[in-house]
Amino acid sequence: MNEVSICNAALSYLGEKGTITKIKPPEGNPQAEACAEYYPQALRYLLEAHNWAFAIRRVRLPEYKKYDADLYQWAHGYQLPSDYLRTVKVYEKSSQIDEAGLDFEIETLSETGSFILLTDSPAPMLRYVASVQNVSIMPQYFIQALVLQLASYLAGPLMKTSMAQQMIQMAAQALETAKYQDSRNSIRVKHEYLAPHLAARSI
Repeated sequence: MNEVSICNAALSYLGEKGTITKIKPPEGNPQAEACAEYYPQALRYLLEAHNWAFAIRRVRLPEYKKYDADLYQWAHGYQLPSDYLRTVKVYEKSSQIDEAGLDFEIETLSETGSFILLTDSPAPMLRYVASVQNVSIMPQYFIQALVLQLASYLAGPLMKTSMAQQMIQMAAQALETAKYQDSRNSIRVKHEYLAPHLAARSI
């Protein structure tokens, strides 16, 4: 499965012939051009909708060298990763898993357009949702939701019929199903330690 096959699957839901071969750049027909425009939008919409297990990343943040604490009124400013999409949690090394994260703000640097994280912590770590582009690591339930989300975006421009509303409903249902399956697959399992001599007594 790749971007083109996802586009062809979405077109098939609309009763179109899913026969496009490339979208970067599009091959010169309305279907390919529409897919080239709407595929990135559909993907970003889904990635922002949930803390997908396959898209979660953890990093130690590098300090922003030109940071002005008087201007921002936080003790520190940190550069965010280039693939940053959405924050899940900002925390420190000593934090417990279930603890609330650190207070922070996210702002955009006017000179570069990149994001900066503001916090009072001298050593924050970030758990975030990345802008994943590699289809090969996406689970099948996410791909199915992506196909239907893309089909809902394509229905209006290509079909110009009431099918768009039907596809929107199908896409919303597929998203909820994918979120449920992902949440089940990413449940944190914590095993309590039991000393060998105590474990032996329970046998």
